Amino acid sequence: MLDRLDDYPTLTAACRAVGDRLGIGKGSLRRWARQAQVDAGECEGASSSEQERFKQLERENRDLREANAILKDAAVFFAGELTPDATDPRIHRGPVAQGRSLGSICTVLREQGVPVGERT
Repeated sequence: MLDRLDDYPTLTAACRAVGDRLGIGKGSLRRWARQAQVDAGECEGASSSEQERFKQLERENRDLREANAILKDAAVFFAGELTPDATDPRIHRGPVAQGRSLGSICTVLREQGVPVGERT
């Protein structure tokens, strides 16, 4: 379609004509055509590979934020474990923070290279 754009007054007109023949919505066809122009360097905007990289970085950022939250919770958990209880001479175990299981905390700690016992 892009090679026949000169046959139409606008990109929208081209998308309408081609979309009607192919049974594709003109909006979808227009987005695809615009993205193809961006990828070819004919228009400004984020290329398909850049958009994919942005999505990948957003996923990585979300995963790192989650890992940081788990590690913070683990630090609070283990700090509470080392706090002596005034009524009990044994080590006090505090509650696990905000719904994170001890198993998931230990998994993240192991992934980070922290030695955690198998029975923990």
